[in-house]
Amino acid sequence: MKDTVTVSTHDGFFHADDVFALAVVSLWTKKERKQIKIIRSREKEVFEKAEMVVDIGGVYDVKTNHFDHHQVGGAGKRENGIPYAAFGLMWKHFGKKITSKEAAVLVEKKLVMPIDAIDNGVNLSTPLIAGISEYTIANAIWTLGEFDEGGGNDESFRRAVDIASQILSGEIKKAEAAIEGEKAIEAEITAQGESSILVLSIYYPWSRVVSRHEKIMFVIFPDKGTSKWCIQAASDDDSFGNDRISFPIEWRGLTNETLADKSGIATAVFCHRSGFFAVTKTREGAEEMARKVIGGRIGVYDKK
Repeated sequence: MKDTVTVSTHDGFFHADDVFALAVVSLWTKKERKQIKIIRSREKEVFEKAEMVVDIGGVYDVKTNHFDHHQVGGAGKRENGIPYAAFGLMWKHFGKKITSKEAAVLVEKKLVMPIDAIDNGVNLSTPLIAGISEYTIANAIWTLGEFDEGGGNDESFRRAVDIASQILSGEIKKAEAAIEGEKAIEAEITAQGESSILVLSIYYPWSRVVSRHEKIMFVIFPDKGTSKWCIQAASDDDSFGNDRISFPIEWRGLTNETLADKSGIATAVFCHRSGFFAVTKTREGAEEMARKVIGGRIGVYDKK
């Protein structure tokens, strides 16, 4: 087998889908202990020389390693209606070679589908404030190439692919950790007797599991890189804005001694101004803070 895999895509301005598509190939070649050589050109006699042709050429054919979606009829749609773009096509065929099937599904939903949707002109959300839209990773990638000297030159593209590779790698690790931790979290929930406060001695991504257990109000876990402990409100659907409980208004935005005095929790360090998250110096302090809020039913959102 060759030590270097050549991949071609178009030159000029780049977008999130072609950048992340090449990030997929970059991670796959790294896992296979190969090098990747990127060729950027719109000249057919140039890009057709590569072993893989991505986001250019007007052909989607796995047998010949052609992965484009710009042809008439596109490259197919998912069951939910989101069409495939270059990122999605590469993830569809190489994602399971980089990570597990289950983790690939999580990354597909969180990162791949949104980028494919944007590239195909599919809106996934409606702005709540007129004239203001969410700033997405697609916006960031476009900016990396649009205003660099030379606009979309090869150096800018490779830098964007490196950034996308880091993001994709991080999301893969997060998905793998979520799957690994799901059983451990379920076991903890059972061991703690479906308590309103779930205490995790080791941090795992927990929101997806906890959303299925309605009795849990707060999750307590160790802060990464420090000796402090975090307390976060549980949510019904693994998203912001649907918290089951919140810290009292008079605690929000306070820190250290001011928060300790106001809350009566000597080890209190921080309370987020939105009321969903707080930090204490000790595990015992975190449990005390959570019990105080739940016991007084302070800030609990009414259930309908």
